[in-house]
Amino acid sequence: MTREQILGTVGFPTDEIEVPFLGGTVRVTGIGFSDQNLKAYVNAPVLRPVPIPDEEPPRFKGPDRHTARVTWEMLRNARREQYGAPTAEERQSRTMIGSVVLGVIDANGERLFTWEDADWLAAHLSSNALSDIAVRVSELSDPRITDDEDTEDEVEAGKGSSGIIPD
Repeated sequence: MTREQILGTVGFPTDEIEVPFLGGTVRVTGIGFSDQNLKAYVNAPVLRPVPIPDEEPPRFKGPDRHTARVTWEMLRNARREQYGAPTAEERQSRTMIGSVVLGVIDANGERLFTWEDADWLAAHLSSNALSDIAVRVSELSDPRITDDEDTEDEVEAGKGSSGIIPD
């Protein structure tokens, strides 16, 4: 066999699933959970508000007092938000959204969504719709995963098909 023949046979199965929230079916395919874009999306830092006490600005004097006050306010406001690591819940949610971005395809096998659509999908699709799609994408991604194999203990421990989070 040639390289092209071998690479052409390697792929993930596809399926159509009913998503009641969307009022129809969606075609999905398995994805590689080692996908670097998925890992980067899932593990990206999160901008969080940081509570700091309100403070009175110092009294600036001299010809540059306006510039000094504006600079002080900008620095104070910058301290109100800091980047931090995503929580386990945020990573799980991002994994589901990433599974939708990478796993929903059209009739030709082309992805319907791009990473630019991720925020819209998170804001507009119900968690049930995201979960339905993500679980099926996960099942197609690893044929060893089936609904009846996971016990409640495995899912709660993050080891079942509902707990796949790329590192």
